[in-house]
Amino acid sequence: MTISNLMENCGLQSNHQQHLILAVDDDKDNLELLVQVLQFVQCSFITADDGKTAVQKAQQHYPDLILLDMMLPDISGIEVVKSLQQNPQTKGIPIVAITAMARAENQQQFLAEGCLKCITKPYSIDELQEIIYYYLFNRNDARPKCSSSATTMKYLSWRNSTILNFRFWIFPL
Repeated sequence: MTISNLMENCGLQSNHQQHLILAVDDDKDNLELLVQVLQFVQCSFITADDGKTAVQKAQQHYPDLILLDMMLPDISGIEVVKSLQQNPQTKGIPIVAITAMARAENQQQFLAEGCLKCITKPYSIDELQEIIYYYLFNRNDARPKCSSSATTMKYLSWRNSTILNFRFWIFPL
């Protein structure tokens, strides 16, 4: 399933209870994985594959959360954060850095510049889901509880197939 198909199926729906998330990554496979997670957690989303587009979409749509790759082709993730913080309308949007830069100095810099959290690639899908729920609902217990074992099995099946698909994107046969 492609990003555009997923966006048609679940992005920008008119359900007032859904939160809007801006997912930013220049790597198509990484962005598709983010989209699959957002689809599963039933959030509306928009995507950007570079920093300038991310700033424009954030200023146009005012998302509830931004998942931001820090190494983008045009401007850095730090420049995106600085630009959004200069605008009073986007200053309060929580930003989670998603990065391949695992050094503590890099992550400290991202936090100092205004990101609320850093996730290092490759990240755990469960960790990303928990962070999304935390920043959307501002508490740890906001995650919807599974109402039945069938729901739990559906989640585990989705998660395992997503992890398997992601491994094939990274390590093709």
